[in-house]
Amino acid sequence: MSPSCRTHALTDFEGSSFTSHTEVWMGEAQIGPNHQAAPAHLTYSFPRDGTLWGLRSEPVPFNNLNATLKDVFGEKNLDLGREYIRQAIAAWGIATGVTYTEVADDGSPMDEDPTRVSTRGDIRIGGLDFDPSTIAYNGFPVPVGNAEGGGDMVLNSFFFQNGQFMADPFDSYRYFRNIVAHEHGHGLGYFHVAPCIGHTMQLLLIPPGDNPVGIDEWRGGGRNYGDRLAPNHTQAEATSLLQPSVVADLVRSDVVLRSLALNGANGPNGTNEDWFTFGVPRNSSLTVSVSPIGGEYEVGDPGENCALICPVNGFAEAGGDCLRNAQQAGNLALELHDRNGLVQAVDAGGLGDPETLVISTGGQYWLRVHDVGPNPAQDLTVQLYDLELRTPFGKARPWAVAGLDKRIPTRQKCHFIGDLLSTAQEDGATLVRYDWDLNGDGVFEVLDDPRPVTEYRKIGTIPVTLRVVDSHGRVDTDTVQVTVHPSLSTSDPVLARDLSDSTHDLTTQLYAITSDDGDTGMTVTARGGPPWQVNRLAQTQGWGTLRIFGKYLYAMEVLNGTIRRIKRDGEQIQVYDFGEGSEPQDLLLVSKNEAFVTRKGSTWLHRLNLTTGDGVDVVDLGQLAGQGQEASLRTMIRDGKRVFIQVQLRNLGQSAVPQGDGGVLAVYDLSEEELLDVDPLTPGIQGVALQGAPPRLKMQILGRTLYVSTTDSRLDDRGGIEMVNLDTLQSVGYALSEETISDLGAFVMTSAEGGYFVFHTDIVPSTHLKPFTINGGVPPGPEIFFMLGDFVDSLAFDPSTKRLFLPSGFSTFGLTPGVYVFDATTDEMVGDGPIDTGMMPHDVVLE
Repeated sequence: MSPSCRTHALTDFEGSSFTSHTEVWMGEAQIGPNHQAAPAHLTYSFPRDGTLWGLRSEPVPFNNLNATLKDVFGEKNLDLGREYIRQAIAAWGIATGVTYTEVADDGSPMDEDPTRVSTRGDIRIGGLDFDPSTIAYNGFPVPVGNAEGGGDMVLNSFFFQNGQFMADPFDSYRYFRNIVAHEHGHGLGYFHVAPCIGHTMQLLLIPPGDNPVGIDEWRGGGRNYGDRLAPNHTQAEATSLLQPSVVADLVRSDVVLRSLALNGANGPNGTNEDWFTFGVPRNSSLTVSVSPIGGEYEVGDPGENCALICPVNGFAEAGGDCLRNAQQAGNLALELHDRNGLVQAVDAGGLGDPETLVISTGGQYWLRVHDVGPNPAQDLTVQLYDLELRTPFGKARPWAVAGLDKRIPTRQKCHFIGDLLSTAQEDGATLVRYDWDLNGDGVFEVLDDPRPVTEYRKIGTIPVTLRVVDSHGRVDTDTVQVTVHPSLSTSDPVLARDLSDSTHDLTTQLYAITSDDGDTGMTVTARGGPPWQVNRLAQTQGWGTLRIFGKYLYAMEVLNGTIRRIKRDGEQIQVYDFGEGSEPQDLLLVSKNEAFVTRKGSTWLHRLNLTTGDGVDVVDLGQLAGQGQEASLRTMIRDGKRVFIQVQLRNLGQSAVPQGDGGVLAVYDLSEEELLDVDPLTPGIQGVALQGAPPRLKMQILGRTLYVSTTDSRLDDRGGIEMVNLDTLQSVGYALSEETISDLGAFVMTSAEGGYFVFHTDIVPSTHLKPFTINGGVPPGPEIFFMLGDFVDSLAFDPSTKRLFLPSGFSTFGLTPGVYVFDATTDEMVGDGPIDTGMMPHDVVLE
């Protein structure tokens, strides 16, 4: 006998069809009483492998579903395995009033708690290897303590092995999808009913071609959650069907809606009636009919060898009545209304009989379908029905089902399946074509492919639309929202490292990000010196900037659109992929596991969960731009509960020398989680006004003064090292102005009186290092250092050793690329040359 669903409380039997727990979902993941036909919206998520999962009694309680799906579908096809899961859950979505949105998962342990948490799904889907007598189990949507709750799913990974059960590819992994649909049925609150007969999904062996959710589940779904069009139980809530403006539109737009549900003459919350609205052109006719459906089927508690123990007076006892007549659960009637009120009423038949009316006058109409009863109690009153609006020569549209709203990382294979749940609605018709708009531009660029695969390069939410065509040429569409988030990789290769014991002075440790001026790069570290102990750490891609927080380095690969999280020993932990063109500029840690990210390709400040890789845009800093200006974000710095973000403001339509470009500092309040209005008397949100050119490069705080390099404009002497009072949030002038020097680059303040800066010349690229003081300016005499053909804007200072670190690498003279070190007490170079970093350094940070 095949493995079963876990034999615990989920097999409770209440003695009738579509039985459920007394508590089910409703609204936004709230828990309420069953049998209210109240729609619900649920979020779902996939926890990462290694998450503590399953019941506390499991011997190896760590999720391994993602690795298991990769084993079955291929290393790069994790989303295909997940898409089969989504399709199984979507089968409930089209049968009930439950809708679903995929969200990120924070990796917290499975907790059997249905309370919504914004960092993970209401329902979570994982797997692990456990007792092979059980193929899967699932919690009810009930609070902890009432039963195994939470609605979460546990698939037994053992049954994905060696082609058995869930790894069987027959009929698009039919067994796997049935298992998931079965378990999610428990997640919606339903008990086992007749799992051995074949009328319900509980058998797990539904014949090929059928929806994995059977008639009993459709009826049970209608009882607890309403049907897919709910709520449409009043005239004001009427579902809009067809609104043709000419006869030709109507001829091609017959409507057939199958398997809708009413909840009896005394249905709760008005669910004894459904309302629809539509238009009929002049000189046209329309026939409206409703037909009860469902047939007869058996229900019962599975006994030994699948023999039924049928209900007697609501309890499972031998000798009871197993037969359910879903065809005659309700007595349907029709009412036709126009703007003035009731036009026609039809109630010619009894239980299970169809009803029909004919409209021969054009106009706008409202149709009421209602159950007038009486309803047989043993069938629990739910009546499924088909609704048809027919013209003399028309054909009905098919039914397109694209799946569920989903999430996908950038640059990973994203799969879509359009042929498992989409169906033709016209008798005798078949689906002959599946087209897709995968980028949301309104153009169906993928033609005649039911299961396309794509990759997305930029983060954002994309509406993906499926268009199906049937053998009569009728068309229907369905759209799902795809959230593209930064990819999170934990499997990038780590380069071999030459780590050895050192006898050097280890008071200073330097980290640098380097590249070959192409797409190959590396992070390196250097300690002591001279001589310097240099170690290669992790490989990177292209030039970028570097930040350090706690135990981790963050390498921002600007052109590649990614940020790498690297341990100080070089182990690469994660890669956050923001997509091509995003150009990440800076990362600033704001809590233990969260950081802000700025991207040149977006005006939104982005909050990134460093553990899950999930991110959200929190505020649009483009609102700080004036009319005719374009905003771009650069670096950040934190002062207590405030984060200062550089916002460059470029004037559109200017010449190649934009003398009017400038910038502001946006101020984000971490405690209020909102943008601070620096000047409330001026309309709109205002940032800290800066006097110079657009800001760039790293900022520095000494005391209550923030130092900003406002220098990002060539041939423009308005820039310099601008000072901002952190208490008044106003610019107070320059510590050093570009009026007296050439193009100012990187700087460091070594005290409140002054520091060091780098400048460049325009005619021939060159790098120059000099000291300065706020009161005395730049002293006369030669530079501390200069190099022709060099142009690097990074400078670091170690106050403990009084050393300056200057990256250099774009030399035209074939000199060794590396980091030069200077003694700030003597302004002399330390050692005979630079620290050899192997490739050109772009940025340095100190521990």
